[in-house]
Amino acid sequence: MAIVGMLLVNSGPEHMDGAWGYVWTSAHGRASLLFVLLAGVGTSLLARGRPRLVDHAGILAWRSALLLAIGVLLGLLDHQAQVILPTYALLFALAIVLVRVPTRWLVVGAAVGGVVGPVLVLVVLQLTERVYDRTNGAKAEDPVEALDTLVMTGPYPLVTWLVPFVVGMLIGRADLRGPRTAWAMVGWGAAAAVVALVVSRGLVRLVGAPTSRAGFDHLVVLTPHSQMPLWLLGSTGAAVVVLGVALVATPSLGRLSRPLASTGQLALTAYVGHLLVLHLLPDRPLVTVGALEVPLAVPLVLGTVLLAWAWRAVFPWGPAEVLMRPPWVWAAERRRVRSQPAPGGR
Repeated sequence: MAIVGMLLVNSGPEHMDGAWGYVWTSAHGRASLLFVLLAGVGTSLLARGRPRLVDHAGILAWRSALLLAIGVLLGLLDHQAQVILPTYALLFALAIVLVRVPTRWLVVGAAVGGVVGPVLVLVVLQLTERVYDRTNGAKAEDPVEALDTLVMTGPYPLVTWLVPFVVGMLIGRADLRGPRTAWAMVGWGAAAAVVALVVSRGLVRLVGAPTSRAGFDHLVVLTPHSQMPLWLLGSTGAAVVVLGVALVATPSLGRLSRPLASTGQLALTAYVGHLLVLHLLPDRPLVTVGALEVPLAVPLVLGTVLLAWAWRAVFPWGPAEVLMRPPWVWAAERRRVRSQPAPGGR
């Protein structure tokens, strides 16, 4: 679902009426946050599956370095999309420490970060007399500017996007095998999304919509990618709902879930691939299907899902996912396979 939302948002077009406009608006500002939430879940599952610190720390460090390199390279292309991979790189680097933090302190950190992070962004913007920077931090020539974009003022600033990542880590520490946790996620996530919506609309009616370019009056908004507390609360809640519904529905769907599951297993490949397609098709043309003209997102989504499904029917790993496994992990698995006795042997 996160990949489908990402493809819809990045391939546009952004402004359309009717059902397509509603779908695009629903995914905007939520698909990327769902990705980050899932990254946090995966990080906790990795740490649980590899109890030795050196194991998961090395893997996280490898992934951090790899995603930073891929993100910088993708940022040089003309796809007109914001590259989130450098922020992922920083999140995985921090996760080396975060996986050792007790759960109660992660809860406190997520709650405090959801308020303090947005305030820090506004303070920095006011002190530097800047506005939100929607350009790629990967394209910044000055290392200090690149770091500022990644941490504070870019499209995916670390100080705010750390919140959904930590929430994902908390979810990953729970027992996800039973329906009770999944339904609790649906309930709490929906409550958070509704509270954020009601509070934002109430505050806007009470104090009015923001009039400054980067003032504290922005704290009341729910605008996608605004980096504000209520947007973080509402979008993170929506992401938790999606994950909870997926956990509830997947066992009942059986084979019907395989196409989407295969796409999720090739998430990095799909991400890199769709940016390469958008680089080759910068105008986002409408595609003719019979007598209809549909947005590029439609064949892009269908093609990605079908290709991922076909690939996973043959190969266990995607082209990019192979790189995410460090060489020493591959070597250890080969040694383990070789050490096992042959079938029928003594």
